[in-house]
Amino acid sequence: MVIGILIFILILGVVIFIHELGHYLAAKRAGIFVEEFALGMGPKIFSVNGKKKSLDGKVTLYSLRAFPIGGFCRLRGMDEEMPDDSEAMNNKSIPARVLVAAGGSIMNFILAFVLFFVLVMLQGYRQVGVAHVAENSPAHFAGICAGDRITHINNTRVDWASLNSAMNIAGSRERELDLRVRRDGKKFDFSILPVQTGINFSIGISARENENGNGMTIRDVNKKTPAENAGLKKNDVITHVNGTSVEDLQFNLSAAVNAAQGAPIEISLLRENISQNIFVTPVASSIFEIGMETVAWRQPGLLDKPSAEGGIKRVGLGEGIANTTDMMIFQIRAPFMLLAQFFAGEPMPEGGGVMGPIGLGGVVTEAYQESIEIGILETVLTMMFIAAFINAALGVMNLLPIPALDGSRIIFLLVEAVRKKRVPPEKEAMVHFVGLVLILVLAIVIGWNDFSYWIA
Repeated sequence: MVIGILIFILILGVVIFIHELGHYLAAKRAGIFVEEFALGMGPKIFSVNGKKKSLDGKVTLYSLRAFPIGGFCRLRGMDEEMPDDSEAMNNKSIPARVLVAAGGSIMNFILAFVLFFVLVMLQGYRQVGVAHVAENSPAHFAGICAGDRITHINNTRVDWASLNSAMNIAGSRERELDLRVRRDGKKFDFSILPVQTGINFSIGISARENENGNGMTIRDVNKKTPAENAGLKKNDVITHVNGTSVEDLQFNLSAAVNAAQGAPIEISLLRENISQNIFVTPVASSIFEIGMETVAWRQPGLLDKPSAEGGIKRVGLGEGIANTTDMMIFQIRAPFMLLAQFFAGEPMPEGGGVMGPIGLGGVVTEAYQESIEIGILETVLTMMFIAAFINAALGVMNLLPIPALDGSRIIFLLVEAVRKKRVPPEKEAMVHFVGLVLILVLAIVIGWNDFSYWIA
């Protein structure tokens, strides 16, 4: 637990440092004097003066502050008029100031790309092939053939989308599913409308099998589901379902839920070593398909050992760059896709909620605990993925046009470019102040939700 929290603080510190370093380097390149470069917020616990002096003899203060929840890069002339100072930000060109404002996100994107690229090259990536196409099915009429390799689903590489989930979402909304396949070295694009083929029952939990064979531990309970309504909680250990023991690692929880066909099921569990029996009524959802069977295999990475036949074809540099680029595109698009779904009144996907530092800390801690059981290498790779994800997410968030964030400063600069006149600094500062207050209130609300969830 403690180690997981320390790793999260380390990851967050690196992400914040890289972000502020982007602002710092862009400011230095533009000839803007950096008054202070701080990692953390609150009172200073350590500081040192830089050596390089500004034109008026001042030096940059580099500080480490008490609370590891942020950082800042204070630039001369950022929020005040200093018409006679050539090292003040307000006297630089608009393109230079835009680059300074966007510099933090740019550095986050660069680090995310590097981390994702290293992961792809080390671990390889997953490929999905078409094993069989049913006659007179949507896939058959569209032109999908056995042997095709599916590379993209709805413009997202298959590494980053579940085919079954994408088919069910598209089918339930009566929308076509966009597939891109490779066949004999050529690309083909298809748009296929999934059709309903059956019913699936679920209770709204994800669980993992305990390796010691003493049941299944609930990893997550989705909100507003039968499981949550019945009182199931994260870390409950399921021991029996309808009287059948789940100690066998081959037990299929989904099959047991589906076998009830919507009738209440009895779940026996241990919660803090106390036995309980809870009845849960599964809910039905439609299954949509396009009439093809797929097989998944992994393109090996550098960590894979040669096969007995004497060698394997590992992922190449070009493939690594292409896959990493797709990952970054997905990470950048994801927040906007979620916002579009939210404003359209569509249900959010599992894991699509808002999460703050406490929630992220819980995710990192849980990921550490699970990966360390496999080995140190798996833990390092898992933490690298989380760090890449947080970098990409922070880069996108800071470019949103929300007052007090970098994106809003860029908006003010664009307004200045159109008006040929700067918005009065005191008015811009007021907008940022109001935005900061709202962000702090939102952070408190999100933090409380995260805290309530992880202690539940």
